[in-house]
Amino acid sequence: MRLDINLATQPYEDVGRFYRTWGALVALAGIVTAVLLGLALSSLMSARTVGKQTAELRREMAHLDQQRRAVEELLNRPENRDVRDRSRFVNSLIARKTFSWTQVFADLEKIIPARVHVIAIEPKLAENNEIEVQMRVETDAREKTVDLLRRMEESKTFRQPQIKSETAQSSPGGGRTVQFEIIALYTPHMQPAGEPAEAAQGGAY
Repeated sequence: MRLDINLATQPYEDVGRFYRTWGALVALAGIVTAVLLGLALSSLMSARTVGKQTAELRREMAHLDQQRRAVEELLNRPENRDVRDRSRFVNSLIARKTFSWTQVFADLEKIIPARVHVIAIEPKLAENNEIEVQMRVETDAREKTVDLLRRMEESKTFRQPQIKSETAQSSPGGGRTVQFEIIALYTPHMQPAGEPAEAAQGGAY
């Protein structure tokens, strides 16, 4: 019978395998650290670029706002009020000439839903020299008015439509109808050059 007895004071260890295993782990950890460091530096550079662009835009906005205030102060001077009022009057005349009853009814005819009747239309000039249309419509179903607003938003001539008021009324036949006051910005359709200006003959308000 043979017995194997290890008489060494320290047991044998495979040092080479130990270094290979832990060396691979350390190398992998170094690669991961380098990748994370690269991502962090890239994010930092991107943040600095965005910060510079934001600061530049803010400076431009502040400069434009300063110019706007300077122009307003110049126009609000007593000696310049006549020029300002005359300019507003001329702009209002230009906007009024671009409005045509014929054209606005033609534009409404394209988008008005069934069982919605236009009772009245009142155009006026908004503060930014845009034409604002206030109209009163009548229908037997509120959903029809919602559909009208959706169609106006999708059109090229009406913008920012909204309901101003809503009134329910009893019809002579015993039913009920609802009247809505709708306001929206109106952009007249521009006719191609050389085409007969039928809209202009429709009458300005």
